[in-house]
Amino acid sequence: MLNRDDLYEYLAGALDPLASTDGPSENDIVAPVAQGQEVWAAGVTYYRSRDARMEESKSAGGGDFYDRVYSAERPELFFKAPRGAWSGQTARVAIRTDASWSVPEPELTL
Repeated sequence: MLNRDDLYEYLAGALDPLASTDGPSENDIVAPVAQGQEVWAAGVTYYRSRDARMEESKSAGGGDFYDRVYSAERPELFFKAPRGAWSGQTARVAIRTDASWSVPEPELTL
């Protein structure tokens, strides 16, 4: 498909019928992986988070690690969650009662 001379027009035509939909119902949105799978991701974090991670990693000798990830030719691959530590749309999540703070991090998976 990527070798098509008319790729843009082809994709625009294929997506056109989708533009008039109301979108998926809540029941159509499911977790992107099967139960029992660990989750790996590719990409970078927000600049503000990058700066915080750089500050935290200085004591371990990796202060510029996140800065290098941002300027890398390819995205970073990283472990996101172990088996069973993730949930799908509208699922309940567990937050430890002894946590002094928690930073939920929703993800969009395509």
